[in-house]
Amino acid sequence: MIKTKFGIIVLVCIMSAGCGWSGSQKDVADQYDNILNLITAEDWTAFFDCFSVNTCTFLDDFAAGLTSTGLYGYSSGLDLLSESAETTGLHNLSPDVSVILENDRMMNLTASGSSGSKTFVFKKEDDIWKLDLEQQFRATYETALEGTGISVDDIIAAGTDDEKTAPDDTGAE
Repeated sequence: MIKTKFGIIVLVCIMSAGCGWSGSQKDVADQYDNILNLITAEDWTAFFDCFSVNTCTFLDDFAAGLTSTGLYGYSSGLDLLSESAETTGLHNLSPDVSVILENDRMMNLTASGSSGSKTFVFKKEDDIWKLDLEQQFRATYETALEGTGISVDDIIAAGTDDEKTAPDDTGAE
């Protein structure tokens, strides 16, 4: 009987120790918590700095495309982010992290709340875990464009075309 109780106590201790986050998982959980605080504070500049390079590039390119097509006037992806925070559901993210899975230089963090669970990809860039939301933003904007005959790629291409044909203001010939 004593051996059984001792065995159960040891098993519970081992299981409890195994449920903690690794160092990298803890870093991602801390970054996610930081992101939630930035969203609550509506500190979009600091939040934008938490994005992966490809997410920032996507937002910048999409903002430039919207401006060049005359649909909306945005000076940058940051400008677009602050305007679209409500429609992208950023204020509704759950603080309850249920799973963080490691995959080389990426982590998948799943947060569960009353409206279900959502998984986010974090990429390690320059030793900092960055949130990769490119696919989520792309899907949101594609949905918003449904029925218009215009795609996200069309808008991005319009911005890219403008950059190629923009006059050289450096004075070089």
